Amino acid sequence: MATDPPGLSRRLVVKGAVWTTPAVILATAAPAAAASNACTPAQLVTDWTSAAYTRTSPTTGVYTWVNPLGNGSVPVLTLTVTATIVGPTFSTVNPNNLSGTAGPIGGTPGPGLDLGLTRLRNTTNTTVTGADYSFAFSQPVLNASFTIADIDGTAFNGNSNNAGAERVFLTSTSAMAGTVQDTAYLTGTGTSADPWRRRPNSVPTMASLPNTSTAGDVPVTAAALSQFTVGYRLLDNTSTGAANYNVWLTPILVTLPCP
Repeated sequence: MATDPPGLSRRLVVKGAVWTTPAVILATAAPAAAASNACTPAQLVTDWTSAAYTRTSPTTGVYTWVNPLGNGSVPVLTLTVTATIVGPTFSTVNPNNLSGTAGPIGGTPGPGLDLGLTRLRNTTNTTVTGADYSFAFSQPVLNASFTIADIDGTAFNGNSNNAGAERVFLTSTSAMAGTVQDTAYLTGTGTSADPWRRRPNSVPTMASLPNTSTAGDVPVTAAALSQFTVGYRLLDNTSTGAANYNVWLTPILVTLPCP
């Protein structure tokens, strides 16, 4: 999604926003009975607007679950997020980058993690510039699922001003699968060579989707996961001026197995 400066995002970053979390364990699990060390795998979910998530800088953040299995066998599980600028220096992360944003996000009610870029100036040629967002769990998890939401924008690239400026892809040592929610709006397979993006002459034709729309969404799943990277790039040339862009990650759901 693109906006013109000085605005940073069409959504306000709201901490502690009202949101009904799924019926799964959040930051702290209740201790197991003192007489028993029995373990049951725990379902966990990120609430990006809760105190369990700490944004340490515009390029780093940490989500923490304390005693997630409830029996002390795993004292802490962390998910560390790191943003790294890549490509030509035509863009940077914007001040809201890696902030929690109240829902709705991409038609889903839960809060999202803001992946925010600012294109600093026009480029002399069509180019790709942006950031890599690394997500690393402190130990492996299972049954991961989340959605990359609100991929849209307009790229004046000499071919079609209906094509999307935002390009998103995944890399991981684990097997991950992402499926375009609306093939009339998005195209791509989620690789660096064929990123998810708004298709030329998309339906709907709008370049900035409303908060309630799922047209720009890509649900992602992984059977087992330790680390993954979301590549987020901007495609533009001299036909457009400086602007802010955002996509979001919805709450990440995982299962933590017993040791």
